[in-house]
Amino acid sequence: MILFKPKFISIGANKVTNGADWNLYGQIAYAAGNFVALFKPFDNENIGITTTLPGHKDIVNGVKFLKFGPHQGKVLVSYSQDKTIRIWKLNEENNWVPACILKGHKGNIENVALIADKENPNNILIASSSTDSTIKIWNYNLNSSSNIVEEVKESIQTIDTSYKKFFTLSLDLSYLPNSNKIIMAAGGTNLAIDIYIFNSNNFDKILSLQGHTDWIRCLEFAKMANDPDTLILASSSQDKYIRIWKISESLDVKSSNTEGLLNNNNFSSKDILESFSLNNINADGFQLSTKAHLFEINEEDSTKKNFTLLLDAVLMGHDNWVYGVKWKRIPSDSFEPIYEMQLLSASADNTMIIWIPDPELNGVWNSTIRVGELGSESNGFIGGLFSPDGNAILSHSYTGAFYLWKKTQNDNVWEPQVTITGHFGPVEQVRWDPTSNYIISVSKDQTSRLFMQHQKTNNWYEVARPQIHGYDMRCLTFLDNHKYICGADEKVLRVIQAPLSFVKTLNKFKGNDSMEIDDNQEERPLSAALPALGLSNKAVSQPDTNSQLLEGIDTPPIENYLCNYTLWPEIQKLYGHVYEIMYVTTTHDFKIAASVNKAAKPEHATIRLWNTKTWKEYPKTLPGHTLTITALAFSNNDEYLISVSRDRSWSLFKKTGNEDEPYKFVTHNTKAHARIIWDCSWTPDNKYFATASRDKTIKIWKIDDEEPVNKWIVSTLKLKESVTSIQFLNIDKPYYVLALGLESGKINILKCDKNDLKLNGSTWTEFGTINETDMHIASVKSIEWKAIQDNKLCFVTCSTDGSIRIFEGLL
Repeated sequence: MILFKPKFISIGANKVTNGADWNLYGQIAYAAGNFVALFKPFDNENIGITTTLPGHKDIVNGVKFLKFGPHQGKVLVSYSQDKTIRIWKLNEENNWVPACILKGHKGNIENVALIADKENPNNILIASSSTDSTIKIWNYNLNSSSNIVEEVKESIQTIDTSYKKFFTLSLDLSYLPNSNKIIMAAGGTNLAIDIYIFNSNNFDKILSLQGHTDWIRCLEFAKMANDPDTLILASSSQDKYIRIWKISESLDVKSSNTEGLLNNNNFSSKDILESFSLNNINADGFQLSTKAHLFEINEEDSTKKNFTLLLDAVLMGHDNWVYGVKWKRIPSDSFEPIYEMQLLSASADNTMIIWIPDPELNGVWNSTIRVGELGSESNGFIGGLFSPDGNAILSHSYTGAFYLWKKTQNDNVWEPQVTITGHFGPVEQVRWDPTSNYIISVSKDQTSRLFMQHQKTNNWYEVARPQIHGYDMRCLTFLDNHKYICGADEKVLRVIQAPLSFVKTLNKFKGNDSMEIDDNQEERPLSAALPALGLSNKAVSQPDTNSQLLEGIDTPPIENYLCNYTLWPEIQKLYGHVYEIMYVTTTHDFKIAASVNKAAKPEHATIRLWNTKTWKEYPKTLPGHTLTITALAFSNNDEYLISVSRDRSWSLFKKTGNEDEPYKFVTHNTKAHARIIWDCSWTPDNKYFATASRDKTIKIWKIDDEEPVNKWIVSTLKLKESVTSIQFLNIDKPYYVLALGLESGKINILKCDKNDLKLNGSTWTEFGTINETDMHIASVKSIEWKAIQDNKLCFVTCSTDGSIRIFEGLL
């Protein structure tokens, strides 16, 4: 039995504001489709995704690590559109395991905040907000050692905001200065920040802070190392502004305005003046306010304390919505996190700013560092994070991409770093290139991406983004010499060829000292570019000032380089299809391509054949189906072509030797399966082909001219769920090996002795295993074996869950 382990996982981040968090141990968790994905960006041994945590049944809206108490960084909370919250714990084997599911909300979970109890650190208080216009408070105890995942359906409190017709988008929890009382800030679509105090297992609302003029997207409390007696709250909004609020214990406050505050050591005259002049900003300009927010709390020992809350500053520097704010934490093992007076903000203007108060200007906040591309056409950043040591910052964008910067020895210089990449939509197909050096995937996120292994590090990286399309991409097939044909939700097939810059990069990644022989090197353009409002990548032959583009790169590229310098030129368009392209493949000698489109009538459910030398279509299309053809497969000797369809049938075509009509119709099985047939594959010896169907079966068929077509079946494999993709391994052994992907995302690797194939009597046994937590969680759209090298078996898969996975096992 071979154990297949994931060698590489790729998936992009979700388009959610609180979609990522960075714990004290250098690990980043982020929302990735229905997964929670984890990686360590500065782990030299494995900088890629280490694991994906399955469990949620819908898109994950965000994640947060616990940052209080002895378990900080070892408890993770994720929340989803499936209306549940999941609590994960780090076990003794350093693996994240599910601990609890919180159910009760009737809408999408928008945000959570969590905090540990000072008296009993194993008690975790969790606040969650939802589009059902409620905030729910939960209590979870970490002492539970049961392996069974708990389900909690009753919260200890529900705060209803439906009477005001708004819902909460941002939450945070902290302790008041010099107190055991928990304070909660909640902001959202009501344009105000509501302040709550936790009393006797209930949060009581005490204040509503006005000032922002648009939805409030992020809130974060912080206690500063230089002023532990003051709690600071940062708030960011779609009004493009950031507000800084100060909360401090007040000793002799007797009035409801600012009288007497000048004698309080925690607030200077500057604080009061700024609260006067910057308390409210709207489209009409500045509005004056003299109000200081005063409140009183009762401690557990019945003593009373008075606190004052004042606006400290309004930060203006972004040109678009400010989605996230994060304080720079000082690494420590104290119960409460301690921060520096540095604030990171992430905005839809595609920049992040680090703000620091200037002591020479009486604490006026300055934007000291700005990273990103101001004025870029990108959709901007929707979240930002400080690394645990504060020497790196990370952001994630609307397109699921991560951007990473690290501080150099010169504190004012932040250099971009390589980090993970991935699709942010369902991945429709992935293929190995003919040399088995790299893979290319296509996705409904309208991109094709090329991933390659670096010879020195053995890690996989995205090295090129050959296409950034205007249509959802569906399929691709390789030609020789670094070319491929792709199809999308359009009627045109496009032929894409690698530019010279990629060929040079390929050689450097493989560790070749000299250029790999390329028979048409002189004909290759240097790179490609996409014109404005265009869909066709145009060749660029003039040298660019970018030296990396001229000579290729020997290190993994960053996101900006991938977007701007790694397109492949389009060399041909193939016209003829009348509806969206669904599948394309080629013969093994790459001389003929076959393609199909979406169809609802027999006249459209035909196969078109193309001559790949002249790019002309052969005159006759191949008939045989009444509905959309879902997959095509040429036999390994190119003698036969099999097609399967939504009409539950397969059709067989045979090579003719006629240059004008290379393949002809042979036979058709109208009742091959009871449901849609999703995929097909040939055995290496060309004697059998397999069909996989939604009817939960795989059928093996043998070509036999002496028997009627309905008697060609030699074996039926019955499974517990629909089979969506299959492929035989090309191996010279006395058995067949078949990899199959299921609708649930599971992957099975089976084998059967060649002499044992017989009708309903064949014995298929397990050839390989994969840990269930390493598999997909949605329909496996494509599965393809790599050519066997060094006695290693390797295959790649992709899924509608948005991930690509490469598995490896030793034969």
